[in-house]
Amino acid sequence: MLKEKTSDVSMTNTNQGSGTAAEAAVPMSHGLWNTWRKNLLLFCLTGVYVELCLHLCVFGSMDRYAGYPVLFGLLGGALCTLVVSSLPKVLRQITGVFLVAAQVLLAEVQLVYHCIFGDFMPVSQIGMGGNVVVNFNSQLLYGIRQNLLKILLLLLPLIAVILCLALRRGQALKLRLRWKQTMASFAVLLALLLTVTGLMYVGRDNAFSVYRTFTNVNTSTDSSYKKIGMLATTAQELRYMLFSGSGSIMITPSSLNISDVPRTYSSNSYNVIESIDFTALADSTDSDILKATDEYLANATPTRKNNYTGLLKDYNLITICAESFCPWFISEELTPTLYKLSHTGILFENYYGTFQSVTTNGEYTMCMGLYPDMSRTKTDSSFNVAGTNYLPFCLGNALKGMGYQAWGYHDYIGDFYNRNITHANMGYTFKAADSGLAMKIDWPSSDLEMMEASVDDYINSGEPFHAYYMTFSKKIGMLATTAQELRYMLFSGSGSIMITPSSLNISDVPRTYSSNSYNVIESIDFTALADSTDSDILKATDEYLANATPTRKNNYTGLLKDYNLITICAESFCPWFISEELTPTLYKLSHTGILFENYYGTFQSVTTNGEYTMCMGLYPDMSRTKTDSSFNVAGTNYLPFCLGNALKGMGYQAWGYHDYIGDFYNRNITHANMGYTFKAADSGLAMKIDWPSSDLEMMEASVDDYINSGEPFHAYYMTFSGHYQYNWDNAMSAKNRDAVKDLPYSEPVKAYIACNLELEYALEYLMQRLEEAGVADKTCIVLTNDHYPYGLTEDEYNELAGQTLDTTFEKYRNSFICYVPGLSENIVVDEYCSTADILPTLLNLFGVDYDSRLLAGTDALSSGLHVAVLSDKSFLTKTFRYDAGTETVIPADESITVSDGLVKTYRLYVDSRFQLSGNILNSDYYAHVFARESSGGSLADTVVFTDIKSIFNQASVLYMYRKGYVEPEAPDTFGGKATARLGEFIDVLYRIAGRPETDNTALPADYENEEFNAAHPYYHAVCWAYQTRLLRQNDPNTEYDDKVDYQTACVLIRRYAVMAGVDTGVNQTQLRQLLRDAPDLGREAGKAMLWCDERDITTRDSNLDELLVSAGTRISRYQMTSFLFYLCTYELDIGS
Repeated sequence: MLKEKTSDVSMTNTNQGSGTAAEAAVPMSHGLWNTWRKNLLLFCLTGVYVELCLHLCVFGSMDRYAGYPVLFGLLGGALCTLVVSSLPKVLRQITGVFLVAAQVLLAEVQLVYHCIFGDFMPVSQIGMGGNVVVNFNSQLLYGIRQNLLKILLLLLPLIAVILCLALRRGQALKLRLRWKQTMASFAVLLALLLTVTGLMYVGRDNAFSVYRTFTNVNTSTDSSYKKIGMLATTAQELRYMLFSGSGSIMITPSSLNISDVPRTYSSNSYNVIESIDFTALADSTDSDILKATDEYLANATPTRKNNYTGLLKDYNLITICAESFCPWFISEELTPTLYKLSHTGILFENYYGTFQSVTTNGEYTMCMGLYPDMSRTKTDSSFNVAGTNYLPFCLGNALKGMGYQAWGYHDYIGDFYNRNITHANMGYTFKAADSGLAMKIDWPSSDLEMMEASVDDYINSGEPFHAYYMTFSKKIGMLATTAQELRYMLFSGSGSIMITPSSLNISDVPRTYSSNSYNVIESIDFTALADSTDSDILKATDEYLANATPTRKNNYTGLLKDYNLITICAESFCPWFISEELTPTLYKLSHTGILFENYYGTFQSVTTNGEYTMCMGLYPDMSRTKTDSSFNVAGTNYLPFCLGNALKGMGYQAWGYHDYIGDFYNRNITHANMGYTFKAADSGLAMKIDWPSSDLEMMEASVDDYINSGEPFHAYYMTFSGHYQYNWDNAMSAKNRDAVKDLPYSEPVKAYIACNLELEYALEYLMQRLEEAGVADKTCIVLTNDHYPYGLTEDEYNELAGQTLDTTFEKYRNSFICYVPGLSENIVVDEYCSTADILPTLLNLFGVDYDSRLLAGTDALSSGLHVAVLSDKSFLTKTFRYDAGTETVIPADESITVSDGLVKTYRLYVDSRFQLSGNILNSDYYAHVFARESSGGSLADTVVFTDIKSIFNQASVLYMYRKGYVEPEAPDTFGGKATARLGEFIDVLYRIAGRPETDNTALPADYENEEFNAAHPYYHAVCWAYQTRLLRQNDPNTEYDDKVDYQTACVLIRRYAVMAGVDTGVNQTQLRQLLRDAPDLGREAGKAMLWCDERDITTRDSNLDELLVSAGTRISRYQMTSFLFYLCTYELDIGS
């Protein structure tokens, strides 16, 4: 062994000759010391290099504190030398490379982390690195790209060590050192430790000294890295993690808020609790930390009460801690609600958010009025500790003590940062996305959905309330949407909404207009109305309209007075698929009558917005939600100008139809209030409900209501066949696939055309029936879209259009088809118009007495002002276009100069149209104008269950409820989150079957007992299930109280389908593959899950793979209801 070691040493001392053992010992000793020095130099240089390089890369320069990172780098190098000194050769190499790599990689992680978050990551959070990679991957790549050269510079020590070992020059890591070298390492370490400690101790009395930075666990990581470096900060954090709370924390006083001696303050003048005696408290405790805090506070100066004390004593309070919020995106155009909130009330002009990153720090400080312990980890944060502390001053506890309700909400998981514990301890009844809030959990989740799912908890309670929200949406658009929703939820109807006038349609003084020449109702006196009301919103609207200019009557007024009228709001319609060969009926309709050449559909998405605007001639309140939409509110408003009511007043029949569920968007309420006798696929129309359903079947099931009545009629249709997704799973696309298979388009575009062919076939049938009834030549047909077909990508839409359409304006170009047979020639209209203009145009054409000032749209056939308005308040005129997103003006011609004044005037006009619409809707303004108490409509049936928030979820639940198939948990709560039980599942199927006669002869022995007998609500259903073999004794789940999982649900659904005579065959190849992939799944269960997937019963919003993974997962009552709803509508054809 000695010979082998000597040989190793000879590699570092090539002049060593042969001789006696005593002579050989001297060079070997020198070799060991040389190796030790190289070890020390390697690790110390690495430590210093990494510290200086990181310091320069992050802070950009060296400062007076830079010496301490160098000293700590040397100290770390000495410690590494000590660690590897006595290790065996191979282990020393591995450990040495590991220690160098650890320093380098930690520095690189911190460099990139600082680039993203502006702070360094505490070592305790390195375990959360996976979250950073997943959730901030784009920022991570950006940080790496921005710091690529710096990353390479930091890698140099590691590269050098690896190269030395590879080239056999790394002897420093190859020899095993003896005890003398180990002791030398210890001595150097001790010397450096004493030096560093001594230097820090000298300046210990300075509150901002390095000593305080190193010993105070509450120092921020950014400050700590700057003053003492990466290695010392890491050691500090490890010290705290291992020995936290092991000593007193002295508070350094400042003359700014500390008096020389304790004083007594009166609560009449100061914000103090007089009963607190800090001196007595200090004498009463042996705890160093409590005593230090008592002594500090005994001399602290409180704030004085002031003119604002108690200013908001009778107010409700909503506080919002907004994820990653900043004010720079707020504007009056893009975020009018945030703009209003930030410009009304108490304005803090020099406010700074304290924290760079880490939500728990900012939220803790906002809620507690204290700074967090910066040394704590996210998993052991200050919030976590506060979960068991007594917290009298948190707003929840404080306001509850004054008789307030206190609610807390977060739109992610309640356990995240232990908010379910801490927020309850702060006094809140706390709900999160997984515990109490009916909303989808996403990354990030929707603040809007959180608001929708929460406000009913407190807003109509009649008691003072405080609600606290911790938001999660990180996108500016979501923040803006949330703020809009908040505005509506909290402030709608609570004050005046002023309408900004524009000189384009407002005169200087009120004028009187004759109904002989203008579209006005002469009996309306807006000035008198303003004097008659105390309502701010009504008064503001009256005063605005008193000066508004109406449209003139024209050559087309009353042109269609004797015509029948059919209006169609077509789901996701666009004109680009129309051709004489493929869609001859649509081609004829769009080329005959009144042709609007510059019509634009206003909306990008959301059917209820486009349909509302077409029917009302008003813009919707864009802050409202789908479940509390403008249409919903209109269900009780007085609506004299909707075509149903207006034409009924002229002796017309008025019918309304929709080929999906009547409860969807509450059309069963709203459309009746618009004057229609309303029918839907589940209420009055003999047709199949599908996704989407058939426009042709709707037309076939409806025309006999009116076509042979002998009276003038108006029929309104809201179609459904054109709904996305545009693939061959779409029921209408699949139905008409053969008709488009040879078209030169991509599959999504062909699928879009295929589902819209159902509309073509519906119109073809309608035209045929009109001809047969002899009324075709006196029937006007109007058709437009509800919104742009957002189910197509921009590339696919351009493919369909055969051109590249700009995404601001031209993608919204659409059709306002106004088919009028019998005209001597077509009437061509080149004025710019949009969705809101349809109603006033038709009212004028049919000679209805209406007041044009009371609508946001304009008769497109009138002279005067014409603007095509888009939902973001961009607009188009004959002379220029205005992009509201970029505030860009685009002249129609290079020769046209558009002045800033003209643009502002048009912007004010467009803005006033939205403001007027909101006021009319939210104040039931027409009832005020015409002295009507109410419409007579009722919303009592619109939202049956408060825990079912989504409009899509509501539809299935309400369908099953109205059919009598399911029972709610309570009158206003469905109980959708509760686990489904076998007895109820069977009972729903029993009700669907019509509750046939049954007996207990097939019931297994001993099934009946004291709890389950003929008196039990599920008894007859279970008897029936065993009698029909829907349930079998060898099934895995047979007890009525068993919880239902996915595979059980599928098996029961398929068994019922077999009983009902439905084709339940499946693809055998797919079945064999499924059973190979899921060997634990029985054949019947596999066949049932495959069939339910193919029929979209259980996997409408997921896929079969996901279902198979969760085959044993329990389903909720809502999932049970949804599955059986799809069984009823898709397979059993249970409609109206």
